[in-house]
Amino acid sequence: MSSSGPALWPSPPARTRAVTASGIASSEAGGVSGVVLAADLRTSSGRASALTSDREGPWLPRTVNTLLAAGCDPVFVVLGAASDEAAELVPPDPRVRTIVSGDWQRGQSHSLRTGLRMAAITRSRGLLLTRVELPNLQASAVHRVMAGADEGALRRAVYDEQPGYPVYIGREHWTELRLGLSGDAGAHGFHEQHDGEDVDCSDLGGGSEPGEA
Repeated sequence: MSSSGPALWPSPPARTRAVTASGIASSEAGGVSGVVLAADLRTSSGRASALTSDREGPWLPRTVNTLLAAGCDPVFVVLGAASDEAAELVPPDPRVRTIVSGDWQRGQSHSLRTGLRMAAITRSRGLLLTRVELPNLQASAVHRVMAGADEGALRRAVYDEQPGYPVYIGREHWTELRLGLSGDAGAHGFHEQHDGEDVDCSDLGGGSEPGEA
């Protein structure tokens, strides 16, 4: 596996589909692509974030299904640590694409860059970003953040005045964001630098990490 960028799944399990330009091209023009960042290790346990679970089950499929329920299509799942095991948890839905980031150990920015590269193949007007550590994210929060957002919009959910997820990034910003990413810098810094819109989702809940099983 190359460490210079995203690795397409060499022989995808039956439960997932590999990323191909032709497969993504069928995405509805003007829609919103979803990206789930699930590549890193949890600092608290050293375990792969993509394998984390609680009493309600694994976090990864719940997070992916939330984006699907909200209308994101396609949804890109960016894996890194324990990618073979994590791929088995990805919902078997034709709208979902699994990508392995070869640079995931170099920081969250590299996983986000992988998602941006994949989204660029689509005809989506924007990208809806979340992290696997937020399995209780509500589809209603996703709807609220991306409702009416166009290619020039920058939006993110806030919970009790604290920045959170999801984050919406309009297509016009993708290249600038991708070129400026480094280390653990993510979408929030870009959002603040460009005076993005904060969308209060405090009443919906789901914006914090639950306890692990």
